[in-house]
Amino acid sequence: MRDRTNLKNIQEAFQKPLPGREAHLKMAPPWRRDALQPEQHYRPSAVLLLLYQAGDALYFPLILRSSQLNHHASQIGLPGGALEPGESAEQAALRETEEELGISTAKIQILGSLSPLGLAVSGYTIYPVVGYHEGPLNVRPNPAEVARCIMVSLDELLHDKTIITHTLEDGRNVPAYRLAGATVWGATAMILAELTEILMQE
Repeated sequence: MRDRTNLKNIQEAFQKPLPGREAHLKMAPPWRRDALQPEQHYRPSAVLLLLYQAGDALYFPLILRSSQLNHHASQIGLPGGALEPGESAEQAALRETEEELGISTAKIQILGSLSPLGLAVSGYTIYPVVGYHEGPLNVRPNPAEVARCIMVSLDELLHDKTIITHTLEDGRNVPAYRLAGATVWGATAMILAELTEILMQE
């Protein structure tokens, strides 16, 4: 059986066409399914899905955003933020990851990018970047932005039993992942769904 979390196989997966919207819809809240396309007037932002080696397994960090933030407070997501003038998505994703998690990004290898995801609710287009760091991360979260860092095994993400139905405070149900004890839904879940899709395809 092929090891879908092998770095070589992950690199090869990024040479194939991306499923994009088809994958996003699998984890999209029902009321957002018709509003996921990037629009020209949306503000560009980038996130980094950073795979790193710990023992024989690959992991990636999620962050619980500080309750003091003006946007996305107390939400679980990937490190990232808005692009600054003249920045590429890769540059913004690396800069924001260094600012939020306190890690040096000099040795991060960019593996590829996932499909952009438009969010009508916030007016942003998210450009997900996937990187690789050889060896464990030395994480020092910025307390002004990050309340907690959650390390997730890539093997756990690819296990179908991690997908659940989550009930929000207003009573609406959404598809979500249950990862390392955390519930992940919304844009982050949609991004993870596309990564899962390309790694699981033959």
